[in-house]
Amino acid sequence: MRHVPALDGLRLVCCVAVIAGHAAWGPFAGRVASFGVDVFFALSGYLITALLLRERARTGAADLRAFYMRRALRILPAYYASIAAAFLLTWMLGDAFTTPFRGPSDGRFFTTTLASYAFMVGNWTDAAVPSPLGVMWSVCIEEQFYVLFPPTFALATRRLPVVVPAIAGLAIAWACRTYFASRGDTELYRNTFAHSDGLLLGALLAQATESQSRIRAWIERNARGVELGAIAASALLLILRGGASPFAYWASFFASAICATAIVAAMAFGRGPIARALAWRPIAWAGTLTYAGYLVHMYGVTAAFGITRRLPLGAIEVPARVVASIALTFALAYVAHVAVERPFLRRKAKHASLPPHAPAALRCTE
Repeated sequence: MRHVPALDGLRLVCCVAVIAGHAAWGPFAGRVASFGVDVFFALSGYLITALLLRERARTGAADLRAFYMRRALRILPAYYASIAAAFLLTWMLGDAFTTPFRGPSDGRFFTTTLASYAFMVGNWTDAAVPSPLGVMWSVCIEEQFYVLFPPTFALATRRLPVVVPAIAGLAIAWACRTYFASRGDTELYRNTFAHSDGLLLGALLAQATESQSRIRAWIERNARGVELGAIAASALLLILRGGASPFAYWASFFASAICATAIVAAMAFGRGPIARALAWRPIAWAGTLTYAGYLVHMYGVTAAFGITRRLPLGAIEVPARVVASIALTFALAYVAHVAVERPFLRRKAKHASLPPHAPAALRCTE
């Protein structure tokens, strides 16, 4: 399995989209941030499933113990470091720190919120209590997916082990969205079962491209068209997404997941101009900081709000805030990467079920 620098570059674009969406704020900015998360989901579903499929093809089975060890070393150190930082800053600074996150000031942060995120179920419980940890809802969804999906994959005996679990998951997601949307419940956005389309379509992309080399070859031959088509469809979705009706809200989830998965396919197998640009070494390197960047980005956004409010920027305040948010976020992300992530990534490489000659960069791709 080769390392694909364009996918690291795609991570960078998604992280910047999330930061910019939260810094600029507003309906369209919110859609940009939301789509960035959906691409993250599709990318995670694709990479994790591709690695499991290749391990199964090479050894005859997927080693779930090694899989979960790799996931723990990749995700948990930075995740719990972020929780500890939020606890300390809230305890020391109080409302001066929590107000930019719209609360809380009633003490629930130190009880239900901390506990729910410590057990990675914050996406189910935290919507009513905004907090510095609120942005970690998507990490909770991904971790819950990792708990549920790989065991069903490992137990499947069919030639295409991903198909049945993924289709069943999509059916559950559509049923949940239909029920909640009919009630006008917009909190389904953080519901794992209702917002799993991207992860599942990414998994199906991995199954399709791993079992059918013709699909990979077709994407490679038509790289420019696939790339332009995926980006054009995504841009159209960002313009049109939303709607007051329950069906429009329901359908936007699936449409966003389709566009996100198409972009992942274009970057993973295509050789179009955008894929080549994202594979440029400085961009790909910055993409390796994006998990830490996602965890800390609201600190960067909050600091940027505080700085730009005090300056006479006038009409350029929002663009200046976006630029400052990105710069501050990646400065924090680099510190977190060096201090927290890097030591555990070295240990993670020892648990990676990859050939000894595999490039070191690949061992941090998951």
